[in-house]
Parts: sequence; structure tokens; C-alpha cells
Amino acid sequence: MATPPVPPPQAAALGNFEAPPPPAMQPPGTDMTGICFRDQLWLNTYPLDRNLIFDYFALSPFYDWTCNNEQLRMRSIHPLDISQLSKMTGLEYMLSEVMEPHLFVIRKQKRDSPEKVTPMLAYYILDGSIYQAPQLCNVFAARVGRALYYISKAFTTAASKLEKIGYVDTENENEISESKGGKEAIDFKEVKRVDHILASLQRKLPPAPPPPPFPDGFIPPATAEAEKDPENQQSVVEAQPPAIDPIIDQGVEAVANKIDNVGEKELVLDGGFKVPETNSFGHTFRDYHVESERQQGVENFYRINHIYQTYDFVKKMREEYGKLNKVEMSIWECCELLNDVVDESDPDLDEPQIEHLLQTAEAIRKDYPNEDWLHLTGLIHDLGKVLLHPSFGGLPQWAVVGDTCPVGCAFDKSIVHHKYFEENPDYHNFAYNTKYGVYSEGCGLNNVLMSWGHDDYMYLVAKENGTTLPSPGLFIIRYHSFYALHKSGAYKHLMNEEDVENLKWLHIFNKYDLYSKSKVRVDVEKVKPYYLSLIEKYFPAKLRW
Repeated sequence: MATPPVPPPQAAALGNFEAPPPPAMQPPGTDMTGICFRDQLWLNTYPLDRNLIFDYFALSPFYDWTCNNEQLRMRSIHPLDISQLSKMTGLEYMLSEVMEPHLFVIRKQKRDSPEKVTPMLAYYILDGSIYQAPQLCNVFAARVGRALYYISKAFTTAASKLEKIGYVDTENENEISESKGGKEAIDFKEVKRVDHILASLQRKLPPAPPPPPFPDGFIPPATAEAEKDPENQQSVVEAQPPAIDPIIDQGVEAVANKIDNVGEKELVLDGGFKVPETNSFGHTFRDYHVESERQQGVENFYRINHIYQTYDFVKKMREEYGKLNKVEMSIWECCELLNDVVDESDPDLDEPQIEHLLQTAEAIRKDYPNEDWLHLTGLIHDLGKVLLHPSFGGLPQWAVVGDTCPVGCAFDKSIVHHKYFEENPDYHNFAYNTKYGVYSEGCGLNNVLMSWGHDDYMYLVAKENGTTLPSPGLFIIRYHSFYALHKSGAYKHLMNEEDVENLKWLHIFNKYDLYSKSKVRVDVEKVKPYYLSLIEKYFPAKLRW
């Protein structure tokens, strides 16, 4: 444990005389963006984590010794204890963002009451170096100043080029008449320099392919010279088309090659199913950090989901929806309800869910023609998303879709956007935040509560309505969104032997569930009779939901 930094030295007594007290330490200035603090000796001695980061920050010139945090340190209370700071007024520092051990953000603020605080400055510690974050007005002034500099430079350059070729701004007629001859005077050195640059570019770039032929009946527009000399018009028409700019042409050729090679970049897995490298937005599948059309909405979804999916919440929802007293309808009627549902947690697709169900089922059917139970599992695995429909209670998205994980034990770090679990009450509950929590090793996933959503709901519907789907089918329905298990290998300490066998089928199913998402539409009416026959085989005509 790092010892707290020594406060400003007090006056020392020398014999019967007292030394004069040193001048009081001055509070740091408002603008200290030009300096950086780093204490390598301290960094070599202590780890940089949320417990010691404030002690390290207090060594820097950015630290104001008159703050409330210093008073807590002198009383041997943790300087960031919000329960104590909220009772005080005045200057204080708060730890606002943490990405151990690389980045910490500390906010300086003025507290007027337990609820009212006014932010003043921000500081960030990046790999041990402390900086003051610039204020917005300074950033804006710097950007405006830089923009004005380049605008001024552009006008200066443009004016100098115009002067070289004789376009000089004049105010009297004499100067205008003198400049008329100058307008025809061209700087041949400048022309040669440009020609040299273009010639060097042509040498560096490979020769461009010939342009496509003109369509039948097309007549190129006549040039100015042809208009002056009608006799040469025929020769102009028969002349070769002008050469295409090599730079532009290379860009077009690259795009064409990229389109031609799309098929070559697909990965082929067992069964012949081709796995595309990118989703319908052009990004890799399940990339939750890439800047895309839906990235911000997806991350906000998981923030809310991770905060509210608690052990008590799941028990309450299972009890409520386990009654199956909402609606009575067939499987296919439920499929049609999904036409207007879009999964906000999915970064790969924004099409209606029934499209995804049929895409998954048809891809499986092609590779595993004899496993009809797997075809039907592909069709119905996401039917639980009807919980979003008003007929089923109209639950919010965070309580229906998204990756699932066990509750009642520690949240594994492989779970997407794990950082938001820190705001979940179970994260700080000793009964639920250990490796096993309320469970035991090898207890079986059937005895583990999963975060509430469409997976667990559809499992309850299928089981309680007496489906004859085999055990792997029910396992797929219940755990297909459990990516921490079947992608990252987490929570295997809770599995039993039956889970291990069923997981093999889930791995097979997952590639079709994930990678069959595309913009390719399925002819619903064409495939409907086949899936109606499977529904009749494995389910009753009407189900309680």
C-alpha cells in the first residue's frame, strides 16, 4: 500500500527559537495545459490502479492542497469516498473514468450541496503521465486560429500564382492596358514543373486498361477546333477517345477488382456453407467497437442491459412469464408477428427478424438435409423476441434481446461491454460476485439462471407446451445468445456431461445463426409449406405463450 504523500512541511523548532513558517503552497493555475507530470520512481514502486491513483495525482503540481479530499486524507479516510465528500462543500476531485492500468480521468469540481456540483477542470493520467485536459474554449480558439492560418496561406499562394501569369489586380486604366500583354505571358517553368510531376505519376502507376467502347450510335461531341474547321469533323469523330487520367482510372480499376474478388474472400466451412467476411454494413461480424451506422445505439443498449439484468430481476421475470398466460397462437402466427421487429443489440443486421429466421433455417437445411429438427430450431430460435410486441407485454429491448450470461455469479470479462456491469447491484454483492456465486462446480446449466430475454422465454414456451424437439434443439434455443460460453469458453465450470454434448450442436448452429445474416431476401411463400410440416411434427397446433 502506498503511503500518502507528505503534506507541506511544517515549521521546525530549533532550540528555543522557531523557524519562520514557509510560505503557503499556491493553488495550481487554471491553464496548465503546457506542462506534464511523471514520477518514474513512484511508478516503479507502486501499481497504477483505482486505489492508488489519487495518491499519485496528489504528487503533481495540478493538485490543490486546499481541496476536501486532502482533509479526508489527513483523517485517514479514502480521499475519493463519495459518502464523505457529499457532506462537505468546496473544491474536490472525483475519479470519473477508469481503464486500468492505462487511463484514468480525474475531474475537479466545486460542491455547493450534496446534489449540486459544478465541474471546473479535467485531468487525465495516460500510462503514468498526468496532463490537464484543455478547456473547450481553448480548443475552439486553437481550431479557428489554425483554420484562419491555412485560409490566409491559401489566398497568399493563389495571389502569387496569379501574379506569375500576369493576372494582377489594377485600379487604373493605364495599369489595365499594360497588363493585357501580360495576360498572354505564361510562366513556362511552371508549366514544365507540372508536366514533370504528371509524367512521374504516369511512370509510377501501371498502365491503365483501355476504356470501354462507346455504345452503338454514340457520336462524341465536336471539339472547338472541329467547329472552326468543318472539313476535319469526320477525322475528329473517328479519332481515338482521349486517354483516361491514370489516377482516377486506377481507383475505378481497384473498385472493380474488389467487386470481382468478393466470392474469393468467402470462407467455406464444413457442409459447404460460405461464411462472408463482412456483415450487411461492410464490417466484421459482432464488432461492437467499429464506427458503424448502429454502433452507438448498440453500445447504449448494452449499458442499460448490464445495469438492470440482476438475479432478482430474472427470478421475477421467469415467474411472471412462466405462467404462459399472455396469448394462444401457432408457431407460424408468431413468426409473422416478427415482421416489424428490429433487434437493437445486433450490430450486423437491421432487417425484420423473420428474414433472419428463414435465412438461418435455409442455410442449415442446405448443409444438413436429414436433420429436420435442426431446420425447425433455426426457424424458431428467435421467436421469443415477440416479447417486444404489445400483446406480450411490450418489454423494452434490454429485457428481450442481446447476449445472455449467468446471473448469481461473477460476470465474465469476455462479455461484450463488460465495463457497464460495474453499475449493476449484483457486481458489488458478495453473494453473487464470486466465480461460483450461488452455484457449484458441474451443477449443470439447467440449474443456472440466465439473464432474461428471448432465449429463456422461448425455451419455457417450447418445454411447457410439450415439444418433441430433442435435447440439443432445446439447448440451442436456450443458449444461442450465450456467446461468453460458445465463443469465449467461459463458465464451463458450471457445465455437466449433457451440456458438453449439446454444446457441440450449438457450435454447429452458431455459424448459421451469425453468418447467414445478410441482405439476401428469402421467398417466404415458397418455403412456408415445408416449415409448416415440421411445426406440425414437433409442436401442437396452438401454443400457450
